[in-house]
Amino acid sequence: MRGEIIASILSSHDAVFIDTRYIFKSFNRLIQSLGFRYKIGPLVKRVNGLVRREIGKSEFYDMIWVDKAIYLHPSTTKILRNKTKCLIHYTPDTAFFANKSRYFNRSMGIYSYLVTTKSYDLPFYRENVPDKYLILTTQGFDPRYHRSSYTFEEKEVDVAFIGLYEPHREKVLQLILDNGFTLVLAGHGWDRFAVKNRANESFKFAGRSIQKEAYGKLISSARFSPGLLSKKFPEKHTTRTFEIPACGTALLTEYNEETSTFYAENEAIFYNDEKEMIRKMIYYRDHADKLKILTVAGMQRITENGPDYPSVLFSVLHSTSVLRPELI
Repeated sequence: MRGEIIASILSSHDAVFIDTRYIFKSFNRLIQSLGFRYKIGPLVKRVNGLVRREIGKSEFYDMIWVDKAIYLHPSTTKILRNKTKCLIHYTPDTAFFANKSRYFNRSMGIYSYLVTTKSYDLPFYRENVPDKYLILTTQGFDPRYHRSSYTFEEKEVDVAFIGLYEPHREKVLQLILDNGFTLVLAGHGWDRFAVKNRANESFKFAGRSIQKEAYGKLISSARFSPGLLSKKFPEKHTTRTFEIPACGTALLTEYNEETSTFYAENEAIFYNDEKEMIRKMIYYRDHADKLKILTVAGMQRITENGPDYPSVLFSVLHSTSVLRPELI
């Protein structure tokens, strides 16, 4: 998605994509786990080999954008740097908690710019590179897929959530079910939760992977959708923070210094703890007219003011002074 948007921004220049995802999928689960968890094994070797081969097909690139370089050896990163005046690393994930990589840690100083969406990661970056090489941006939404597909009156369920399993998220979603709300759930790691609630007529498990148009339609079909920030690290906002209102659904989100800058109190349903969340959900369930007003206000806030991914990525490219202005 990011590659397609960047290519559209730089429409006068040819774009070359090196997609390493198929390599990950080509190995069995043991090799995948060794690669993802410990950054060792044939998965890592093959990713570096592919990048080196493909990047060698041209003498020079105006810009090279690297997404999530957790597998790239420093030697491979140096090859990329020698092929361009502007080498950018971007990750929407934390780089120093769940997705940490010794290869990336040793490669940070090679990049022209390091782009992060995680404010709490900045101190770790600053231990390795000066501030002038860091760009902090927000997560965003893709207007092609994250849009309203149902009117407020057409919404079929109370709550929809799409995301990875975490114990805290299980606690919140179970509380939602126990308070009589209907719930549609999708994402990896929810098998035991789905089995536990299989007899509950208010619950539906929609599968481990829901993407693109199907993702937007599922979120849009619900009256509420929780952002549910990760508790594995000190996350302040996530892609769901923007995707949910863009889909025309009321965002349930924890109140913090970042989420409170994106929305006013009448544009999202803020809470400080789960009990407050449930109280507010019950209130808005009983006052559908007020829920509709909040939902519309949240959607207008995000669709009119962003951050949609084309705007976010354009801003990032514009911030990279190494990138010649005529390219954008």
